[in-house]
Amino acid sequence: MRRRAVVRRGRRAALGRAAVYNDIDEFLADPDIDAVEVLTPTHLHHAHVLAALEAGKHVSVQKPVANTIEEAIEMGQGRRERRPHPSHQ
Repeated sequence: MRRRAVVRRGRRAALGRAAVYNDIDEFLADPDIDAVEVLTPTHLHHAHVLAALEAGKHVSVQKPVANTIEEAIEMGQGRRERRPHPSHQ
């Protein structure tokens, strides 16, 4: 199943236009995107959060965070490995 991501930024946002992505890898490769809000069904959160972290994005994910505690722990570990909190550096 393909998901679409819509991004408003820069001049397009000022004009009320948005960039539309049909591919998560293309979306995450966009250097103009700093942060990702994960609003997909819960069973996709794990993969989408880890992919966004791997792409170096700031990530916010809605509840429930994951389907299992193990997935949630892995997502938290991925955050610490890829984007350590400034107070931990």
